[in-house]
Amino acid sequence: MLHSVLLILTIIFTGFRGDGKIDNYLKSRLSSYKHFTYEIISFPKGHKFGKNSGYSIAKDKKFRVDGKFGYIPIYLTKNRKGKTLSFISLKLSLFKDVWVSNRNIKTGQEISGSDFNLEEKDVTKIRSFPIEDIGKIQGYKAKRNIRKGTILSEDMLKRIAVVKSGTSLTAIKIAGNVKISFSVYARSSGNVGDVIRVTYNKRVFKAKVINSNYVQIIE
Repeated sequence: MLHSVLLILTIIFTGFRGDGKIDNYLKSRLSSYKHFTYEIISFPKGHKFGKNSGYSIAKDKKFRVDGKFGYIPIYLTKNRKGKTLSFISLKLSLFKDVWVSNRNIKTGQEISGSDFNLEEKDVTKIRSFPIEDIGKIQGYKAKRNIRKGTILSEDMLKRIAVVKSGTSLTAIKIAGNVKISFSVYARSSGNVGDVIRVTYNKRVFKAKVINSNYVQIIE
């Protein structure tokens, strides 16, 4: 299904009528968004848009988006003698369906999918990546305070440690074909795959976390 595209173009410069190049270009480059709006804030001095505009979009160059600003690469021609690279600067609003907090969440609180609603929002103000799959936040807590109405992004989450310091664990030690297990205590917290310190008879070992109950001695 094609994304519906809302284009709002503010005409700032006298005589600018547009020729469809920008609209079509942005539709192809911003197709991952539900819809978008844009405003031209600058284009090369002394050049007009239209059939005889003397510019073409440089499709071999990268369209750059930096926050709420976009930069369309164009080639300028003058009297058919060569071409130079320049840019059209835009102010953008880019809309996606994102997860928005429906309550205030304090730092350290465990979060769940019920804490968020799916809403259409402008994502240009977000500096991190918005969470798309709400199911993946299970086992996470708030890294900082999250106000009601805030778009959930990756930098707001911190995984809850599956092993906490002081927890009694079963350690596995493999030496050749021999595998032994014994009880240890965690000296630090960690998640699956992390290397933590554990103690056994006052000796300290490094161990890799397998799950909330088991670690494997590695050193």
